[in-house]
Amino acid sequence: MSFLEHVRSQNVSSPVHRSFDLNKWKNAYKDNRQNSDCDNIYLSGLIFDNILTSLRSKYEECIRWSDRSTHIRYLIGIANRDDLIIKKELENNKESIKIQEKEKKTILY
Repeated sequence: MSFLEHVRSQNVSSPVHRSFDLNKWKNAYKDNRQNSDCDNIYLSGLIFDNILTSLRSKYEECIRWSDRSTHIRYLIGIANRDDLIIKKELENNKESIKIQEKEKKTILY
């Protein structure tokens, strides 16, 4: 069984899971590496682990000093910000579609 198959069958946890263990990841790769796909998954796992570890530590740092109410307000604020971004993108796409429709009408007539 290749390293890739081990990851797919969840014999070794991927970096997105809390049960991820970097040493197990490295050992599973070393013992089961078969091709470049295994290399790509292994290296991607190292990158994602680095990113997620950094994000998790920042998140835990933020909630350590906040009470539950403040934490909930942060989450609502993030959700609201994401909602505003999505609405703005939709509006921009609508305007773009309107312009394209006008251009088509101009070309057709």
